Amino acid sequence: MKKHKDTQAVAAVLAAAGSSSRMGQNKLFMSFGGKSVVRRAAEAIAPFAQEKIAVCAPESLQRMARELEGTGFRVVPGGSSRALSVAAALKELEGGGIVLVHDGARPFVTPSVIEGCIETARRHGSAVAAVPCKDTVRRCSFGRAEASFKRSEMYQMQTPQCFCLDRLKCAYLRMDESALAACTDDAAVYEAAGEEIYLSPGDYANIKITTPEDAVFARALCQGSCSAEPACQAGADGGQAREYKAYCGAADAGDANTYNGENKMRIGNGFDVHALVKGRRLVLCGVEIPHETGLEGHSDADVALHALMDAMLGAAGLSDIGQCFPDNDPQYKNADSMKLLERVADMLKMRALRVSSADITVIAQAPKLSPYISDMRANIAKALQLPQDRANVKATTTEKLGFTGRKEGIAAMAAVLLSED
Repeated sequence: MKKHKDTQAVAAVLAAAGSSSRMGQNKLFMSFGGKSVVRRAAEAIAPFAQEKIAVCAPESLQRMARELEGTGFRVVPGGSSRALSVAAALKELEGGGIVLVHDGARPFVTPSVIEGCIETARRHGSAVAAVPCKDTVRRCSFGRAEASFKRSEMYQMQTPQCFCLDRLKCAYLRMDESALAACTDDAAVYEAAGEEIYLSPGDYANIKITTPEDAVFARALCQGSCSAEPACQAGADGGQAREYKAYCGAADAGDANTYNGENKMRIGNGFDVHALVKGRRLVLCGVEIPHETGLEGHSDADVALHALMDAMLGAAGLSDIGQCFPDNDPQYKNADSMKLLERVADMLKMRALRVSSADITVIAQAPKLSPYISDMRANIAKALQLPQDRANVKATTTEKLGFTGRKEGIAAMAAVLLSED
């Protein structure tokens, strides 16, 4: 029974074929707050998918079918590894759309994490839920530490992991069984096929139950709230994350949402300049403006968006666009700055930050920009998911003074206000 031809549809694959060797018992059927681990995971992702397939160990088919009764999941036998199990599920699906792969041992995933992954995958073709590493990570060999990594650049991968279905199927088909067996998640398979992986904000409470210690955390998540009402079911958003952080001692001052009862805000400023030359397009805030000269640069040289991105990166403490998108990197040659802006917005999301308002000033003697301001604002509002009254663009001149007054170039300034989710 193959379905899923709608290009906007979402299919869900629940990976539930693990051996539970580190747990000492089948973790998927362990009960927390009156529901099994795999039932919680299934109920969490079921509302987001039209076609739903669970893969499990062949010897557990009947028990898994009983456990997932009423969730809409069809149960099929998996393979000898996680990747081979997902490959078996993908054979049951056809057509376009998004496929969402989730671990059956992650029962506390929230709707916001799932929605974020689906949205990012629709924009970029892939999305992996991830959280920043809190601990220093080192590579070791035979007990000896060989190298450390910059913690601010390290992320822990979670699920769901979402992909364009056709591209994920192609990625799986390109690898033989031995290569697939070495892949620990679907992102590894996708990346091996030459595809790019994009991250989407995960949740520290979205734990994978693998060891007996994880079971302790799971009980802490359910304690109290589950005895009163099913508020800790997979799908209860926010509260379980706070409870988990409190239990683990993770809710330090850097993670709190407020200072002295007030919302934490961050302010960023950006500035950029590009020369006007013949033979180039003039693009400002994603709007192409007819003019005899355009802005010189490695990308499309959208000076207004470059200032905006610098303001966003600065407020987030993420350096600047020169480091994120180097002007000597061929992949950014003539790059669309609107696409780069979306990537910067995604980088902020990974740090639980979002733009609350943006204000750009374009400094140009010519051309006259007032006919294009409305479209510029609309582009920024759409890219940053803001109401248009929070995405402002204005233009001014220097009264013929300086390089902008001599029409040698255009400058832009930007200010942003970030809030912490």
